[in-house]
Amino acid sequence: MQKPLDAIKKKNQKKATKKKSAILAKVEKRISRPLQPSRKQLLIAGSIFSVFVIFFLFCAVSNIVLAKTIYPNVWVGDVDLGNKKPAAAEKILAQKSKGYLDEAFLDLTSKEDKFELKPKDVEAKFDLKKTSQFLFDIGHSQNFIIAGLVRLRLIFRPIRITAAVNFNQEKWSVFADPIAERINVPFQNAGLKFENDQIVEIPSSVGRKLEKPVLEFRVKEAVGNFKTGSLNLPLVIAFPSLEKGDTLLARKEAERMISEKLFVVYKDKRFTVLPSSIASWIRFVELPKNKVLGIKTGQNLSTSSFITSSEYTLKTQLDEGKINEYVDSIAGQIDVAPQNATLSFSGGGLKVVSPSVVGRAIDREKLFSDIQTALKNDSYRKVTIKITTTVPEVREDNLASLGIVELISEGTSSFAGSPRNRVHNIKTGASKFNGVLIKPGGIFSFNENLGPVGPETGYLPELVIKERKTIPEYGGGLCQVSTTTFRAALLSGLPILDRRPHAYRVRYYDWPYGPGVDATVYQPWPDLRFKNDTGNWILVQARTAGSKLIFAFYGTKGGRTAEINKPQILYSNPDGSMATVFTRTVFENGKLVRTDTFKSRFKSPALFPKPAVEAGAPAVDEEQKPEEEQKPAE
Repeated sequence: MQKPLDAIKKKNQKKATKKKSAILAKVEKRISRPLQPSRKQLLIAGSIFSVFVIFFLFCAVSNIVLAKTIYPNVWVGDVDLGNKKPAAAEKILAQKSKGYLDEAFLDLTSKEDKFELKPKDVEAKFDLKKTSQFLFDIGHSQNFIIAGLVRLRLIFRPIRITAAVNFNQEKWSVFADPIAERINVPFQNAGLKFENDQIVEIPSSVGRKLEKPVLEFRVKEAVGNFKTGSLNLPLVIAFPSLEKGDTLLARKEAERMISEKLFVVYKDKRFTVLPSSIASWIRFVELPKNKVLGIKTGQNLSTSSFITSSEYTLKTQLDEGKINEYVDSIAGQIDVAPQNATLSFSGGGLKVVSPSVVGRAIDREKLFSDIQTALKNDSYRKVTIKITTTVPEVREDNLASLGIVELISEGTSSFAGSPRNRVHNIKTGASKFNGVLIKPGGIFSFNENLGPVGPETGYLPELVIKERKTIPEYGGGLCQVSTTTFRAALLSGLPILDRRPHAYRVRYYDWPYGPGVDATVYQPWPDLRFKNDTGNWILVQARTAGSKLIFAFYGTKGGRTAEINKPQILYSNPDGSMATVFTRTVFENGKLVRTDTFKSRFKSPALFPKPAVEAGAPAVDEEQKPEEEQKPAE
């Protein structure tokens, strides 16, 4: 069986080989014949060659003949500048433009408005050199073939260009801006508002806007072509992105919100919010619906283009600021500020003068969220106020951890000879600091701890240095308190961050160190500031003893001591002006660790005149004054 199959395969292969050989023979015979084009083919080829030669000669001749001139049939407006050299074209344009600018005007019109513009009013100027160069570049700035095609095109059809024109931009704005103000009408989206506790529809309306850049381009184009007469104002019509139907959802939401009262409850306190108040919390906002508006057609609006935008829908939102105003109104009945325990140091240890108070405050974020949720319900609505608590830092149960175990410094000063009002202000001001606590690492600010100064806080008028005068003002004499605080901070070795000397020498502050160891304050600035770097709390206690003011700082010394070195007078003038310098040295376990320098420059007291009669009652008894103390001017 195998043998007959092999024989058939061999027979088929021989037939295929014989057939392939016959095809190859025919192909070789055809290739060996000589190529003989037909008469028609020869005529077509000759015609194409002739056209190419003629076009080549045309290009060559044009390139030579028109080498220095503008190509024929090139115009600016109605002026034919073909076959002119650039310089000649400039002269022609200069003459044409002069006559045009002297007499031409344009009427800029819309459906309702008409404005006249004289090009000379905006100082229109033709850039003749730029224009003539552009004219010459037509056909000359291209390659040989393209230039030929341009020249060939000009035989049948002219090229018209616009002359380059410039405006005085300031004068153009003076002309165009009032037109825009008159023409422009902003579009109005449909909306909602509350009037007399009712929801009122705001209808939508179409807007209109003048395209100032397009207007400038069109005017320059008209001037550059020496045109006069009417020119349409390019206007854009802007369609509202919110129509009446887009407000239905917001209306439904708002109606639900104001349908019932809202009750806000904290323990036994119950606050009622009426629908009219809820309405004042609601604001309507536009949110995109990610749907493109189609261009509106079939309207004769006399415009050049249309503006369309994404479609929006109106939604209701609660105004968090207004709700916070409401929360503020009820917080006075709920919120309690945290208070540290009030302490005093006596008998070698701390005593609690008044206990600490745990603070509580309305959780405003939670309340806002709960109100939002409640107003979306149609049924009875009640919100329970959640509070946050703040545990004070100084409490009866953590006194041992404060590190207030000993006296670390005392600052003293004398107010002997002070008028009664000044003495009153000193004692009133000092009382604000009695019991002040300064946390470890905390920054002490005299003005912040002092608080408001005025008749409402118990102060009387007395002399202060202000605006190059010495004048009566509420709180005069408080610098006695700041100076005494400054001295206690110096003797505690605390870093002084802000301190400013008085404008002129005040003799109240000379005792016991001499001039220059003082610190003036005035709200809000200058201020006295220093840092507690002891690592423990500091308790401030203030008291008076006769005509002396004493500030005591209690805490932990930790081996630290400090000294105030007697001030040195750098110069002293007959008019009372002078300069001093003193140093404060700080020791740790008897080793010097820091020396700080404090300079003071005092002006002449004559530069700060004071009234003939001082405010307040007569001075305190002279016998209370330290030795050599003189009655000062402040």
